[in-house]
Amino acid sequence: MMDFVWGKELEKEMNVTLAFVWKCDKEYQSAELCVCGAQAFRVWKNGEMLGHGPARAAHGYARIDRYDLDELRVGACLAVEVSAYNVRCLSTVGKNPYFAAEIVADGTVIATAWDFACFRLTDRKQRVLRHGFQRAFVESYAMKKCRSRLYAGDTTGYRKVQKVGVTAQKLLSRNVPYPDFPETLLDAPVERGRIECAKEVKIWRDRAHEITDVFDGFALERLEENVSDEVCEMAFVQSRAKKKSEYKKGQYGVYDFTRTLSGFYRLKVCVQSDAVLYLIFDETDSRTITGGTGGIEVNYRRADCTNIVKYALKKGEYDLTCFEPYSARFTRLAVTKGRLTVRSFGFVSYENPTANAKSFLCSDEDLGLIVRAAQNTLAQNSLDLLMDCPSRERAGWINDGFFSGRAEYILTGQNKAQYNLLENYALAPENGDLEKGMLPMCYPGDFPNHDFIPNNATWFVMNLYDYYKRNGDKRLVELCKEKVYGALAYFKAFENEYELLENLKGWIFIEWSAANWKHFVRGVNFPSNMTYCKALEYAGKMYGDGELIEKSKRIKKRILEFSFNGEFFVDNAERDEHGRLVRTENTTETCQYFAFFFGIADKERYGKLYQTLMEEFGSLRKAGVYEKVYPSNALFGFLMRLELLRWDKDYKRLLAEVKNYYLHMAKTTGTLWEHQNVRASLNHGFASYVGTFVTEALGLTKAYQKET
Repeated sequence: MMDFVWGKELEKEMNVTLAFVWKCDKEYQSAELCVCGAQAFRVWKNGEMLGHGPARAAHGYARIDRYDLDELRVGACLAVEVSAYNVRCLSTVGKNPYFAAEIVADGTVIATAWDFACFRLTDRKQRVLRHGFQRAFVESYAMKKCRSRLYAGDTTGYRKVQKVGVTAQKLLSRNVPYPDFPETLLDAPVERGRIECAKEVKIWRDRAHEITDVFDGFALERLEENVSDEVCEMAFVQSRAKKKSEYKKGQYGVYDFTRTLSGFYRLKVCVQSDAVLYLIFDETDSRTITGGTGGIEVNYRRADCTNIVKYALKKGEYDLTCFEPYSARFTRLAVTKGRLTVRSFGFVSYENPTANAKSFLCSDEDLGLIVRAAQNTLAQNSLDLLMDCPSRERAGWINDGFFSGRAEYILTGQNKAQYNLLENYALAPENGDLEKGMLPMCYPGDFPNHDFIPNNATWFVMNLYDYYKRNGDKRLVELCKEKVYGALAYFKAFENEYELLENLKGWIFIEWSAANWKHFVRGVNFPSNMTYCKALEYAGKMYGDGELIEKSKRIKKRILEFSFNGEFFVDNAERDEHGRLVRTENTTETCQYFAFFFGIADKERYGKLYQTLMEEFGSLRKAGVYEKVYPSNALFGFLMRLELLRWDKDYKRLLAEVKNYYLHMAKTTGTLWEHQNVRASLNHGFASYVGTFVTEALGLTKAYQKET
């Protein structure tokens, strides 16, 4: 068991960064560093970055990173920065900060966490805004000197902190591969201009600004600064600049990576006079939303988070690498004080290195773009577990993971990130945030406002079974057994006289379309019951439970009885004044796909409906056709439609619809999006599955087998 430590009297403070520094006093032929830390850490050896972590784990657990240190000479330095945010969010387990490490040489532990000197890094400002509702804090720095000296062992000027032992975590293996950290450098900005005071200042506020008893952070009146308000007061006017790498007060430059990247900004700057530099970034040029005709619009708040990193720098040379990972295509460098020269500007990618390992050669250039976009999307969303997006959330949503798990297997040949996602769920302890048996909607994370999606508990069962079919991992199935049966027991309390789920609690999420309208999910929601029906069947198969399988068959009959109106499956049924269950007229395209995707309906019995779906609906649907059947969105109706086309081997229509729906995404950001428009995440993990449809249709990969 490793020793776990933290800074004395800092265990409860929010947004604290500590550096743990160890210097070698002997020579070793080879050595290994074993390290873990919460909520984020970065490892340096002699000033060179070795890694960034952690691979996330459930409450009470930590995954160990192992780094080969090669030869250690006298005076060699290891520095580990650890940031403890101590706030509840959807992307990490927010409480109980810690650092643990062992250095092993020649089979012997030569140092533990107690042997690292501990320093508090106050050049990152503490009382700042939350980055967003889903993640912790923005980065804002006031630096008198470059931290690169610290990474090489010079701790001068940093306050030493006494260490104390803290609660040890149970140790888990990392499982997933380590990133390679490739760096993309840009020679020059694509636009230069001047900064003016905005004529009409619209101060932006969202739920992440509203600190409450259940949403942690620093209240607005306690902030050292508010970078969001500061940028809101700026107006950017395009103009010419003689020297593209030099900036003085009131100047900016916009850089374009040509596609969305995820990772860390890195820039080297020479500050001639004390300067303030902002990095303002986003995945797209928002002129596509606003219709603007001026310069590039980099809207830091488009996705409801604060995409800003700020540096206040004293005169000197700086080699800066931001600490948290972000996603961006466009970046505005804005200088509001002083003068500086940008020696280099770039981005260090932080992604799964296996996702882009395969090359798929397509004679159709457009299809090739979509496949590469799918690979980029998977790479950036499968770093340590399967995430929804690498930008505003970085969260392990279990429903998204069903589809990105399939993509991971086909595009990489393995399911290591999906394994971590499922193992974290299996190990998640019960807590007061959720009712007994209900599972988190995404994990690891904290849910102090008691939010949950009941549907996601059924997606968990289906996700597990899908993983098991591919990998045959009976151990993980057994590890998850308690969670599976706990969720099914929770749902039993909501079964009506027909064994259909009725009046579910929580946020009933089907997809981002009319299928999620309140009056479509009230009473007995049939898409929810379709996933419940399938979860029962899959649980029965995994655990040899015949009663669950028989129950699934009974519920299937009831869904067919109540949901199908002779032409379409309706989305829900409600009680009339006599208490009878009556189907509504609420009908969505997505409900039809749920019915066929989950085996409630089949082409033999419902052939006419199936033919109508395939010929009249989808991304090529004509305006005015079946107006009362509301269209699907990408998550998940349209993806299910593509799966049905794949099952039919109707590759011509499949590829036509994929191009129509996804090509503009691949061309715009080099990634695939949450929606078809640019108003949300433009890099969403589940969409990577689209690439596998293309590779199969072109004969480049084997099919993902439909269960018979």
